[in-house]
Amino acid sequence: MEKTYTVCGTAKNADGTLKVRVANDMVSRIKTLVKYNCTDINLIELPEPLTKLHALEFIKTLPDFNGDDQQDEIRRRLYDVKETTKRREMSSVLATGSTRS
Repeated sequence: MEKTYTVCGTAKNADGTLKVRVANDMVSRIKTLVKYNCTDINLIELPEPLTKLHALEFIKTLPDFNGDDQQDEIRRRLYDVKETTKRREMSSVLATGSTRS
């Protein structure tokens, strides 16, 4: 079963790079981001627990994440998550010896 998250959004690292963040506790996540000098913290509570893929797809459509840098980072992260999912599925198929018809 894939891990789910209840919080998703973006924040800039201390070096200015924007990253997508996922978590299950808004308060502790914000405290951690502030502790590491992150800025432009923009996190939302998801409507229900979602996988990372579905959380990214959800925030991609929201007006709060319409900035070009945010959309670029969300797209980049979506690509990474989809590629990781494909590799995991392929490894699982190879490990079980299953083939698809």
